[in-house]
Amino acid sequence: MTPHDANRIDRRAFLAMLAAAGVSACKQRVVPSPTPSSTPTRVPQQSADTPPTPSTSPRPSRAEAFEPLSGEAYPNAKRVAGRFVEAVTSYDPGTPPRRVLRRAAASADPEFDVDAVLRRSRALFVPDAFSAGRVVYPQLGGLTLGGSADRISVMVVVRQDLARTRKGSQPETSAVTRTVDVRLVNRDDQWLVEDVADSGGARVKMRRRRLSKRAGQVLDDQRIELPDSARWDILRGDIDNRLLATMVDLAEVAPYSVAVLKSGHPRNVFGTDRISGHTLGRGVDIWKVAGQPVVLQQPDKKSAAYAFTTAALEDFGVPELGSPWDLDGPPVRGERRPSFTDAVHADHIHIAFKAS
Repeated sequence: MTPHDANRIDRRAFLAMLAAAGVSACKQRVVPSPTPSSTPTRVPQQSADTPPTPSTSPRPSRAEAFEPLSGEAYPNAKRVAGRFVEAVTSYDPGTPPRRVLRRAAASADPEFDVDAVLRRSRALFVPDAFSAGRVVYPQLGGLTLGGSADRISVMVVVRQDLARTRKGSQPETSAVTRTVDVRLVNRDDQWLVEDVADSGGARVKMRRRRLSKRAGQVLDDQRIELPDSARWDILRGDIDNRLLATMVDLAEVAPYSVAVLKSGHPRNVFGTDRISGHTLGRGVDIWKVAGQPVVLQQPDKKSAAYAFTTAALEDFGVPELGSPWDLDGPPVRGERRPSFTDAVHADHIHIAFKAS
């Protein structure tokens, strides 16, 4: 047995132990007492074609004002983005979308264009439903500092609980989880909502008959938690099979939660004219590993997220790996290495493939 094989076995054993124990040791060490305002909501797997669940109470409960986790980079930006998305996804039946959006954007940037944002966020509005939004997790999508102003992308994963009461029928409830790309600008040390670039893609109601084997495995694997936006990306056939295969492999290492695949991610690498690997269906961002947010596991090199990241690089050879840790060490001049870290990747694990 080689030292590399021994390390691989040790990593697998460590992660299996954490999963079996419900990561209790990790939770005792880093997680604050769970409260609605400080802990992201765990979202059950929600298929795009899941039928509504009967309910005797048609109005879903509203969330408390969102608060970011401790240790977050740019917590004020995450707070503003999270509360904005919660406000946009919380309304009563018949409320005009423009009114909802104007209320949510009461403290937005003066350049905030209600009409343009409304066109890009129509999917968030269900006219005949009560709606209650609850932030699952707000992940950083990009950051530019300097120039005319600091700008940031926050990809807010939000669960939207919907309830309808149709005349002559029983009340029914359903839920959808989207990834919404919110853009903010910093004016006088205050983050303001500037735009909504993407509201998480169009709903896909049925699974394609010719869906690839790997796509089906990812969709059906209970160890991989997906927002509906990501499920729809897979159902449309938009995701590279190499990435899907790696996602299946990584589920063997530890259960994990995805923030975004394609829909809800900035089209370009933020602040550049280079198209993102996510846009091409070749990237995935993971915000939680073994039941614990990545941001709460860094910079600990004994954490489940660190072992998971190391497995992605050393066991599965992913060609692009962003995370809270630089596993390659300082780069040699002119050499491009797979692993990297920066402020944007302090809250998630990014895995991507190059063009084949």
